[in-house]
Amino acid sequence: MPKVISASQMKKLDATVINRYGLPALILMENAGRSASEEALKMFPKNGRAAVFCGYGNNGGDGFVVVRHLLNKGIKVQVYLVGKNRELSQESKLNYQILCKMKQKIRLIKEANAFARLKKEIKRYDLIIDAIFGIGLKGRLNEFYQGLFNTINMSKIPVLALDVPSGLDADTGKPLGNAIIAKKTITFGLMKKGLVKKIANKYAGKIVVGDISLPLTVNIP
Repeated sequence: MPKVISASQMKKLDATVINRYGLPALILMENAGRSASEEALKMFPKNGRAAVFCGYGNNGGDGFVVVRHLLNKGIKVQVYLVGKNRELSQESKLNYQILCKMKQKIRLIKEANAFARLKKEIKRYDLIIDAIFGIGLKGRLNEFYQGLFNTINMSKIPVLALDVPSGLDADTGKPLGNAIIAKKTITFGLMKKGLVKKIANKYAGKIVVGDISLPLTVNIP
């Protein structure tokens, strides 16, 4: 397999692993979230607090898995589900429901008028985990997300981004109007093309590749 791939190649690879090899999407999500939680634990104090921002796509599902693993390590976590309501994928919904059964509070942020409160709340955390958008994001971000990313970036709190910093084009490395500025990015499976671009350096920080247990024999279609 190539060491650096495009977003479309990664999607094809995921589909091949799921459909041809029979490795469930739920397991891939679990592996991604577990790998990310291990990186998160390296980034803040033993008794630290984490704020996890999740979107409604599978990147958010990865974030829900991270939250569960952090909770199981005794970490205090606040979860923010951001954006307008939409249906979660089957895998993301399952992990969301697990958190609800664990009595984890999940705060919804749908409108820009929530940013003033968020700006005050965010100061209490030692680490922010960005699980808002994954590699499939295209097109310029709307004002809501640009404002949200400004609020997070202005906090100066270290950020761990999942797969790519939200708002960054996974192929070009360019921000789509605005993007999360991460201290570290854990990208899943294989390195994404955009992350090796010079323009992405400001946003991605240190980059590590997270193991999601892709079969060694799989080829990109």
